[in-house]
Amino acid sequence: NQILKYHQEINNIYYGDQRWAENGVIHTVDRSAGDALFDKFLFDNKNKTLKKIDASSADSFADDFNQCYGGNSKLSIQNGNLTLNGDILIGAEQSQIKTIYLPELTTMGDYCLFKVSGLTKFEAPVLTTMGDYCLSNVSRLTKFEAPVLTTMGERCLLNASRLTQFEAPALTIMGDNCFYYAFVLTKFEAPALTIMGNHCLLEASVLTHFKVPSLSKMGIFCLCHTPSLTQFEAPVLTTMGNHCLYNADALTQFEAPALTTMGEECLYHAPTSIKFRDLLRRTARRIMSP
Repeated sequence: NQILKYHQEINNIYYGDQRWAENGVIHTVDRSAGDALFDKFLFDNKNKTLKKIDASSADSFADDFNQCYGGNSKLSIQNGNLTLNGDILIGAEQSQIKTIYLPELTTMGDYCLFKVSGLTKFEAPVLTTMGDYCLSNVSRLTKFEAPVLTTMGERCLLNASRLTQFEAPALTIMGDNCFYYAFVLTKFEAPALTIMGNHCLLEASVLTHFKVPSLSKMGIFCLCHTPSLTQFEAPVLTTMGNHCLYNADALTQFEAPALTTMGEECLYHAPTSIKFRDLLRRTARRIMSP
């Protein structure tokens, strides 16, 4: 005898504004006790911890959060946000997570925040490691900032289709399928990145600049559909997998003087006017000669 307005359903649990429905029963958060719902996570004010509504969920966010902040007596709910000493750690609207600012978070386990459809901004100043599937489905995320992040697992930020600002200058390893649907990202700069897995930035359709001065290995299908790309700078890149830069129609500058191995159909649609560094031009002639 009730109607529930919900913003997402996962595993037959329907999440709404400070309530959720499971097995035909609607549960309402006890806001008078200081509790609050953030997407599929409940803040327990008595114990000052987050817990998953769905115990079977693989999402590690509650555990990751509690490891850094659990039990802190200064955690409190203010205007629907989770705060600590005046800082908004989890910003929300109608129980949907909109912003994440976690200055003490160092590690994200597998599937951490893998489906947070309302998230727009993520900031983690001391985060060093992301497991697989972290922030995998964050279609409204516009800003990602993790200045000391070094390792990113598979399928992280896979569907960050509105991402415009990416800041991870210490990132060295990127797993498969990261930034797969980075539809609006125009520049990708990762000065410390050394290894890029398969299918990364595959559908980065408006990307214009790709600058990775430390990258040595690129997997298959990376930057495959990047028709707007004009500049590619990877001065120490030695290995490029199949179908990389396949649809780089607008490419004018390709800098990879150390490249020795290139897979099938790389640069397949690159324009004939493309400018190569001298060393690469000599290498290409040697590879293609009888």
